[in-house]
Amino acid sequence: MEKRLRLQSFIMSIVCVAAASGLPQQALAFNADGYNSWMTKEQVVALATYRGLMAWENKDGLLLIGKPDTRIEGTFSFCHNWLVAYNRTIDFDTEYFPKLKELMRYYGQPVTVEAREVPWSGTGGGTLQLVDMRWYNRNDRADLFFNPEARDATGTLKYPRNANLSFSTRNTCWAQF
Repeated sequence: MEKRLRLQSFIMSIVCVAAASGLPQQALAFNADGYNSWMTKEQVVALATYRGLMAWENKDGLLLIGKPDTRIEGTFSFCHNWLVAYNRTIDFDTEYFPKLKELMRYYGQPVTVEAREVPWSGTGGGTLQLVDMRWYNRNDRADLFFNPEARDATGTLKYPRNANLSFSTRNTCWAQF
């Protein structure tokens, strides 16, 4: 009995050290559009290539997937070569409501719903209004947010309606989650 307890203690110690060191915890992973947290950069690029998309890095070190001449399909962040965040723009009119229902089915009600304004650097300046809904599932987080269309005093479109979906995993590279 004592031998078995020592073995169990040893195994639990290894699991705790692996978790604390930032090694992938496969059981705690998001799966979005076939991209799973803790995939390597090479695996993400291979999946994108298989789908007929290209991969390239921007000046901030984010991996972009899509067709450079048309649109970006997704933005990916890595920690020590492991996928820890995935973000993509979704169509507000056709994808937003079904995605909201899907997230609520999986996660339940959002943990937070926040209306905020962020600086807008486009023509005319001002602020961009956002509504952000956030869910947590163990070490993973999902965000669904949109910004309504905005027009200036003359009725000219300042920025179009937009929606984004992002998934991220707690990791050792980010100070805040």
